[in-house]
Amino acid sequence: LAPFSTYISFHEHLTDMYKTLSGPERIHWFPIWLWWNYSMILPTRATELLLTPRNCLSAEDTEHPLLTVRKTFLKHGRKQVTYTIGGDYERCSFPIPKAMANEIRWYMDATAGYRQSEVDTLFVPEGRARYFNYTRMRSLLTEGLVKFGLNNIRLGDTRHLAMISLALAGNAP
Repeated sequence: LAPFSTYISFHEHLTDMYKTLSGPERIHWFPIWLWWNYSMILPTRATELLLTPRNCLSAEDTEHPLLTVRKTFLKHGRKQVTYTIGGDYERCSFPIPKAMANEIRWYMDATAGYRQSEVDTLFVPEGRARYFNYTRMRSLLTEGLVKFGLNNIRLGDTRHLAMISLALAGNAP
């Protein structure tokens, strides 16, 4: 992991930048914003977040919205790989802050007219890609790190930071 000050600096830069964005720029940076804000709370693999279903928010309880993500069955080799989303991932729902749900709703509305993912994911694909994939997400993170004058942050880091945070709060990871 990078020095902790790198993560604090990244958070400050991302938060400040994202507040000023609108339209296409906000859509462009939304995957990184959601990755950072969601996976810092709940330990989540980047691939799991990238496979978040398009219709991922519960509409039932607006005070305590639920975000549905796909979590892998393949941890620790407990299951045979099927190489399908339905066979290798299960849908799980978790409560999220109302502000995060509002931002996800904004993204869904803002990208409603865009070409949608061929595998029913929240993030809209770019170019000829079938979905917004790990390679594109890593490239977007690198773009942000260069923009902020930082380095040494990887997509998998937030999962470890969230686990440390859970442990420090007295919870069982």
